[in-house]
Amino acid sequence: MTSISNEYVNKKTTLFIVITQAIMVAWSAGSSMLHSGPTSAYIITIGSFIVYVAYAIISKNQLISKLLLFGLAAGILELWADHYSVATIKTLIYPPGESIIVS
Repeated sequence: MTSISNEYVNKKTTLFIVITQAIMVAWSAGSSMLHSGPTSAYIITIGSFIVYVAYAIISKNQLISKLLLFGLAAGILELWADHYSVATIKTLIYPPGESIIVS
């Protein structure tokens, strides 16, 4: 079993992650209740990405840097998978008028 060394995990990092995730959950819940639509999702996505990148650079935090890299790789792979599911095998169908990045 692999464990993360204590140099990566500390109370400051844990608190930062918990607070930012709580903000994102609250924002998402509020956006859902207010039917804010995709613009709100774009704001929280880009905003949180900028905050995490800034935190990683300013604090030189290796854990956040590695999580950002993993998330970016997974997000790019998800775009390819969505395109494949929409355009090739047609198992993913977006409703008309729905925002879509790649089709």
